[in-house]
Amino acid sequence: MKAKKLKTSAVFIITFIIFIILIINLTKILMWYLNHYKVTQTFTQIEKIKKDNKIDELQHLNNDIIGWLTIKNTDINYPLVQGEDNYYYLSHSLDKTSNAAGWVFIDYRNNMDNLNKNTIIYAHNRVDNLMFGTLKNMLKDSWLNNKENHIIETNFLNQTYYWQIFSIYHIKTTNDYLKINFKDNEFIKFIQKIKNRSLYDFKTSIQEEDYIITLSTCYSKTERLVVHAKMLPIY
Repeated sequence: MKAKKLKTSAVFIITFIIFIILIINLTKILMWYLNHYKVTQTFTQIEKIKKDNKIDELQHLNNDIIGWLTIKNTDINYPLVQGEDNYYYLSHSLDKTSNAAGWVFIDYRNNMDNLNKNTIIYAHNRVDNLMFGTLKNMLKDSWLNNKENHIIETNFLNQTYYWQIFSIYHIKTTNDYLKINFKDNEFIKFIQKIKNRSLYDFKTSIQEEDYIITLSTCYSKTERLVVHAKMLPIY
């Protein structure tokens, strides 16, 4: 009789634990879909705002908006924000509401009035393809073999810039590519290092006087996916 009661108690405890795990997982799934829904609602707010609009016309949505990023044959076509640190927009949407999807943001250290040698842009790699979720498209042969895809367009504070990709790679998590300013002779050494990592030869030359942008996102739990491009002449 005692053994039967113990068995019944064990079954009850195991069932209860499974129930709790199920509730936790269902809650996570619901939150994921809620975050997705909130982001798509934000897209609805900005769908009539094109990338060539003046930034000050976008800032009624959020005064942290300072630009726009577009990459061909990906879903990346977003207003860019810059916060006071590199954490806030990992967990907040464009409208500054809490959201695990975050937003696409520029490193807080970057000076957008007077560009640093390296301007860094971050976003989450989402399985629903939001934010930098389609950055991995750029690893596909079909994407890489189309040279028209190799030009990234940005708008920073009402100035449009075009950037020629010269390196793309995934790497164990490191911050050695997140440098924004360089001392004498450091820049070319830095460029050589990140070009050597590239999974594709873009045949793009970089000079000491060039400026670059860096796109950074997660590739896995232990790796980052990184894209570098150099600024093309402004006419």
